[in-house]
Amino acid sequence: MLQTVTSTKTSAKKRQPPTSRPTTPGRWRVLIGPVAGGLALLLTLLLTTWPLAAHPTGRLLGDPEIEVIEHLWTLWLGAHHGPLIIDTNLANFPAGYHWVLADPLNLAWFVPFGLISPVLGMNAVAVCNLLMAGLAAGLAGRLLRPSIPQNDPRLRVPPPPSWAVACVAMAAPTLAGNLVTGMTEAATLWAAVLALALLRPALEQGGPMLMLAALAGGAAAWGGPYTAVYAALLAPILLVAVLPATVRRVGARTAALRLVQVVLPAALIGAPVVWAITTQRPEGLPGTTSMLEQVLSSPQLQQTRYLGADLVSVLLPWLDPKIKLFQAPYLGSLAIVLALVGLARRRAWLLGAMLLWAVILGLGVYVQIGGFIPRFEGRILLLPAGLLSLVIEPLGHAARWHRMLGVGSMLLAPLAVDGAVALVARLPRKARRPALVAVIAAVLVDMIWISPVPWPRPTLDASTPPIYAALDQPGAVIAIPKQPRPVPGLPRSPNRQLLWQTDHGRPMAEKPMFQKTEPRLHALRDAIRVGALRGNQQKAQRARHGLAELGYAWIVHHDEPGNPVRADQLKAVLGQPDIQVDNGMAWRTR
Repeated sequence: MLQTVTSTKTSAKKRQPPTSRPTTPGRWRVLIGPVAGGLALLLTLLLTTWPLAAHPTGRLLGDPEIEVIEHLWTLWLGAHHGPLIIDTNLANFPAGYHWVLADPLNLAWFVPFGLISPVLGMNAVAVCNLLMAGLAAGLAGRLLRPSIPQNDPRLRVPPPPSWAVACVAMAAPTLAGNLVTGMTEAATLWAAVLALALLRPALEQGGPMLMLAALAGGAAAWGGPYTAVYAALLAPILLVAVLPATVRRVGARTAALRLVQVVLPAALIGAPVVWAITTQRPEGLPGTTSMLEQVLSSPQLQQTRYLGADLVSVLLPWLDPKIKLFQAPYLGSLAIVLALVGLARRRAWLLGAMLLWAVILGLGVYVQIGGFIPRFEGRILLLPAGLLSLVIEPLGHAARWHRMLGVGSMLLAPLAVDGAVALVARLPRKARRPALVAVIAAVLVDMIWISPVPWPRPTLDASTPPIYAALDQPGAVIAIPKQPRPVPGLPRSPNRQLLWQTDHGRPMAEKPMFQKTEPRLHALRDAIRVGALRGNQQKAQRARHGLAELGYAWIVHHDEPGNPVRADQLKAVLGQPDIQVDNGMAWRTR
């Protein structure tokens, strides 16, 4: 009997399958998804900003004819003399220069990378803001879409991967257009989306989410006036959708207290920026006065499309050829179609309503369709942004309504990926992932290559002429002339003195637009220019001594195309240069 039992136990043990330990490939399989998603993000970022990766410190991402140099320079000043109100004698020396940095949030990216190179710092601002746009879109997709009950048939469709949402957001032509202009205050729009996304769980859950939402709201103000205004204009839709259910669940008093716990700290965090921008900016700058009345009363200004976007340009990859590319309102035709599918499938009505309102506001003050401005009884047709600007006067100061479409792109991304996931869900399981990748790739092709934003992205040579490194004495410098004239067939010469100053760091005569040059400084520089052109040595030498009295140590000249003053003309009135390197020459003032 004992033998029978023993043999039975032995045979049972033999019949048990051997215990297998997990193999190494099985352990690493869980990392395939995150690694693949990370590579997709990296590839999208590389393509969206190309050729930046090939020249991160040698070239500056942005159109040289717009404002990339000016914004690099103001961030550099903000890092050294800011972060908000800048008073320095590095520009317009010796009178000095006064400025208010509208987007100090960008110093978070500029400062650490700017320690290596200011150009790298500026390029890092572009890259980091794109990454944050992808993150904000992913969070908006998770936090602003409805939760799905367990018995809901929508559970058959898997949730959209976060990497796909981030890729679609980062490739948005609206964001790429902002990067091309170099206007860094338009690159922080992600902060508005982040603040809105965190506001919902803050109201519904309370606790630590309240502080996170308040910090995000304050960050929106530090990102610039446009970012803060756009968040404020979209917030009512979110509150209307979320507050009633919150009141029913926790009571009106608790809901109101949570709202105050978000809004009040956010306002206190953003107050210094709002105060500086509204009270300390020099008069005459964009944003200090309302553009609305000027544009509405001037048919010529209306043709600039300064206050909004063309409806056709939003839906199709078309840009009015009369418009300079300071805006790129295209949302992506394929992304819009997919978003409609995703909206119907996921029933994310809150996200859809916010997207629709963002697009309507992004169309701007008046109707524009295919380059045509329709009129009724001789008057242009106002849109909601125009009506709001008439009622709320400060909104008229925020002229570039087309930037709201950048916020719309981030709200569009999760809905578009929802649509893509819903379409591929009908395929066999093994074919779904490759099909999803193919659909997302098609969306990226439409956004990066079919959109009117030029690709490869325009860049600017950021190298500093070696003459500045060769100056062997400290002191301020003045260039003769201020900058070369435009040359037919070549891009307009930007004020590269600002760019070069971020490298050499010397006080200089140059400054950006909007503020007047000291009359005596202007007269002395003009005297040297006129003296060189007319061969008047006495006039040029008197101006040279006058510059020395103002504190200038060096007169610098670059012999390049478009320069109206030739090197030999300056040598004739100033003598042989004290230092000459390549096509750069420098004369001491004393």
